Amino acid sequence: MKESYIQLISDRIKKFSFEFDDTLINEPFQPELKIEAIQKFKEKIANTPYNCILGLNIKLIFKKGRKHLLKLEMHIEGEFMGHPEMEEYEFRVLVINSGIINLFQIARAKILSISSQFGFTQPIYLPLMDITDFIKEEREKALKNLEE
Repeated sequence: MKESYIQLISDRIKKFSFEFDDTLINEPFQPELKIEAIQKFKEKIANTPYNCILGLNIKLIFKKGRKHLLKLEMHIEGEFMGHPEMEEYEFRVLVINSGIINLFQIARAKILSISSQFGFTQPIYLPLMDITDFIKEEREKALKNLEE
């Protein structure tokens, strides 16, 4: 197995907030998840590595009917570095394809950890999602910006 041409060099939570209604604790609920990506590809200079900050805005709402049981918002960012000899096209594709998946998994783990440390008897899990279409849309944005 060989090392990837891109590496996640840091991640950070920029925003984390939640509200919950404990009167609905034992009620069945319907989860609603919204994800938005923010791409900040930095201009490459000479033989320096590629660099990108990729952010995810995650909004999770558990609701029963019109009443919200839990509303959670998180903004997480990851900084990715790419090998200086790779093509910029390849760097952008790798960052979007694997970066979004990795950041989403990191967000899942951090939300689980934070919610269990806050004393939730049932920690908060982000639902597993098929984000294939989302990644495809973000990849198209990243490559469109490359052409401009």
